[in-house]
Amino acid sequence: MATETIKFIKRLEDKPEFVYNLEIEDNENYFIENVLVHNSKVVIQDESCLIPDPIEATVFRMIAGKGEDAFYCKIGNPFYRNHFMRSFRDEKYHKIFIDYQQGIKEGRYSQEFIDEARTKPYFDVLFECKFPKADAIDASGYSTLIGEDFLYSRMRESVPMLGELRWACDVAGEGSNYSVIVERGRNGARILYKENNPDTMNFVGIIADMYRKAEVKPQRIYIDKVGIGKPVFDRLREFPEISARIYGVMAGEAPQDQISFFNRRAEMFWREKEWLSAGELEGKDWLDLLDVKYKIQSDRKVKIKSKDEMLKDGIVSPDVADALSFTFYDREDERSVLYQWGKALEEQEGDKNPAL
Repeated sequence: MATETIKFIKRLEDKPEFVYNLEIEDNENYFIENVLVHNSKVVIQDESCLIPDPIEATVFRMIAGKGEDAFYCKIGNPFYRNHFMRSFRDEKYHKIFIDYQQGIKEGRYSQEFIDEARTKPYFDVLFECKFPKADAIDASGYSTLIGEDFLYSRMRESVPMLGELRWACDVAGEGSNYSVIVERGRNGARILYKENNPDTMNFVGIIADMYRKAEVKPQRIYIDKVGIGKPVFDRLREFPEISARIYGVMAGEAPQDQISFFNRRAEMFWREKEWLSAGELEGKDWLDLLDVKYKIQSDRKVKIKSKDEMLKDGIVSPDVADALSFTFYDREDERSVLYQWGKALEEQEGDKNPAL
């Protein structure tokens, strides 16, 4: 590659049409943690999959407000199931897929080279361009709690809610997290609200307003009462019309079944997994359930991968999955989920078949 030499630097008095950004050694002006923060209409991101989700969210912000002129290009190999995979699945993105077979057709690879490459690590990622399987065990011994094919099989365009309703609210902090409200009946769940909203008191107002306007009121509203969620929990308990329905969630506390689970978070997610054998999910915005992983410890207790461990893997907090899990904080009753679902359908149809 030819080396270009800078001849001179000229200061532009008028506002230029374009902004050129150069990273200079020992000079991080306009960079935050080495992430470029200038606004730009065009962002081209190489080795995109190796960029953690929180950093990618900062980069994505660069094209905010640019409308149809914005161009965001991600280039990379599918090493992780992170933002790169979600963008690949997103219908808004145009995909250019080039695997080793295309390389052979274009004469860039020979069959002999590919045969040797098969003997080396990451052939599936680097040459077949395949994302890791959802059920693959990671380096820490964790497996995906809910498989990809199974999750897609539980999604529906519309799910009528039957039986008693529960709401759960996951409160966002600063960064790329979302504030989420999920509604769950005996048979299904839907996302009522999902916004990047770090203003906790504003979120309080949204929850209260949605409750007042709801045609069918939830019997219980679950909110994390530890950390960022505590101010929301405390404030909602001050609303007379809603206070009795507010339940605080402490994911780190002891589970109800202390023989089977490491903590309440593991217990909630396991109940979520079991419920999905019969329950249905409205819409398609449930993919962060795929980020939840578990393992069986030496003491035979189920443990869910912590958020700190997930962040090291480049995965931000699974806000929708967390919110849905909150609705399983306590048991609805001692009957099985399948019985509950059948009973709700029976009540809906007016069929009093005693066989159920």
